Amino acid sequence: MSEASESREGLGLSPPRGTGRRSVLWVLFCVALLMRLSVFSVNILRDEPRFQQPDSTSYIKTARSLLEHGAIQDDAGKPIEGRVPGYPLVLAFIFATGIASPLRLPGAILVHCLLGASLVVIAARSSRALPGYLGVMPMGLLLAMEPSAIAYSNVILSEMPYSLVLLLALLAWERDLRLRATGTVLWLGAALGVLPLIRPIGQFFPLAVLPILVWARWGRAGMLRGIGIFVLVALSPTVAWSLRNYVDLGFFGLQSTGALAQAILAQDVERRIGRNDHSPTDSFVKPWEVDFGRDQGLTPQETSAVRTGYFRRTVAAHPWAAARQWLTNGVLLMGVPDSLLATILLEHPPSAPEGSVRGRISWLGELGLLTVPVTLGMMISLGGVAAIPWLLVHWNRWTPHMQKVLGFVVITVLYHWGISSFVGHQAERLRVPIIPFLALLLASGVGHLIHGTRPSRTA
Repeated sequence: MSEASESREGLGLSPPRGTGRRSVLWVLFCVALLMRLSVFSVNILRDEPRFQQPDSTSYIKTARSLLEHGAIQDDAGKPIEGRVPGYPLVLAFIFATGIASPLRLPGAILVHCLLGASLVVIAARSSRALPGYLGVMPMGLLLAMEPSAIAYSNVILSEMPYSLVLLLALLAWERDLRLRATGTVLWLGAALGVLPLIRPIGQFFPLAVLPILVWARWGRAGMLRGIGIFVLVALSPTVAWSLRNYVDLGFFGLQSTGALAQAILAQDVERRIGRNDHSPTDSFVKPWEVDFGRDQGLTPQETSAVRTGYFRRTVAAHPWAAARQWLTNGVLLMGVPDSLLATILLEHPPSAPEGSVRGRISWLGELGLLTVPVTLGMMISLGGVAAIPWLLVHWNRWTPHMQKVLGFVVITVLYHWGISSFVGHQAERLRVPIIPFLALLLASGVGHLIHGTRPSRTA
């Protein structure tokens, strides 16, 4: 069977056979939406619904500025950094329709729930392109009940839109493997180009995808043209917004929060080696604190430069401690159960220990019935990671199409895991965008175990 034929079967864009009809996808959508709306119904009945997290305010302020001024600026009309514009533009559009407003958020949360349910359907359909296919329904139900995806569909944060665009990029990748047309590579480049405008972590992801794109197109007619189009489209949004920040604010980059995360990691490294005097400056406010620079009148560019310098000096002086801290953050990122669902649903949620896998496991015992879904989420995360080496060991059993789709999924997980591990203070939140990919890997690994050593189905 030709690779083109294999890709048509493995693409996941046409309804699977038998039970995988559109009715099954609608059932999955309804189940996923019902799970999210059940949390919404509990939350909205509170005197003060828990629709916001600490970062929510900055997204809402940026969205309001875009709605009222068509730009990100303060009340005096001066350009400010705000948030990268992708998610605030979505919020601004929702506010403009009247569905919600900065002071009335339930309508925006309902849109989030719809996005979260759609994400489940897209991931379930995409599972057909991977080895060990178990069916659309098992994969869809697994993700529909995943607690962090449910919880983050019920707050004003960028995790769900980012995850949705990641899955759209996966669909674009699958379609490009089949068609290798200008339109599909434009779709892929556009999806990856939008990602860093939703969350800056995606700014280098096109470069991570580039090697497998070269592999997929190697020796094909128009290879260089397709790769050139991809690079141009995928990198242009990042460059354009960085230029905006350079012209208006004096620093070249998507957002200064990257330098803050570096400073926090450097401070964690110094704490690990037992250093008591953490501050490399005379300022009372330390580089790893949010308000650093304001007390000295530093510009955003100068603040970022001090933080980045502090990070580089610390890592250069203590490379092994920095490596251990990065690995510790990576374990926390994938190994701790998510706390947001408990925060939303419980009247008096128990405090979730930070920085300790053992402490967070003990915390599970305080959740009552919520222990079951929260544990399920942790198992999906750890199971997806564990499936990676298992699937790669059996790499030669998969069709070329499945190899390339699996390669994209694995690179997506490893890239975001690796970059997010530089940030230890938000741990489980940073894995939420790749939860669908971890669920795909888990389902694929379990499917391969069930099917045994037989070659994967190609038709």
